Amino acid sequence: KKEWDARAKMDPLLAIATGHSQSEDDFWKSGVDECKNVLGIEGDLFSTIIKNKEPSKMKILEIGCGIGRILIPMSKIFGEAIGVDVSSEMVQLGQKHIANLPNCKILENNGVDLSLFPDNYFDFCYSFIVFQHIPDKIIVENYIREVSRVLKPQGIFRFQVRGNTENKPTELTTWDGVSFSSKELHNYAKENNFKILEEGDASEYFWVTFQLKE
Repeated sequence: KKEWDARAKMDPLLAIATGHSQSEDDFWKSGVDECKNVLGIEGDLFSTIIKNKEPSKMKILEIGCGIGRILIPMSKIFGEAIGVDVSSEMVQLGQKHIANLPNCKILENNGVDLSLFPDNYFDFCYSFIVFQHIPDKIIVENYIREVSRVLKPQGIFRFQVRGNTENKPTELTTWDGVSFSSKELHNYAKENNFKILEEGDASEYFWVTFQLKE
């Protein structure tokens, strides 16, 4: 929390989207593009996520939302868009950006669970460029367990993790965090009542898509 608060105070755009931090316009435009990427708008994933529901009636959650770069475009699609972040500085900045969006909320959480929310509340959950900053696997495991709790049956959880770390420092920090093997991800899915719909190639950053079973 302290380190992400410090990054937020120094340069929140750089901390959130290093490659899109040169201008406000590019930063927010990249959020629109990443929103489409997360949802798989160009392929079949989006229809799997909405499952014949009206998006305007769906509730979605972002873990590690920062100041709302991706969450704000999500709020234009879904009925309720909620983001959580461990940094109070990020949350305060984000709340200013969503002040005129009544269906969008950015909340500070404790960085280890989703205890702010009841069981079976969300239709879709995602996390982008977040878990690879976490230095403790137990925290990521717990988030997966918590998403299983707060998702509705057949809800989708799409998230990014780090795989190959050959070109990364060996020391785990809140910038260069943990990596996961395919075997670990399959174990987490099995333990938390998920089936795997998508699994990347274990490159440095790759997507995984879980679907909660009935």
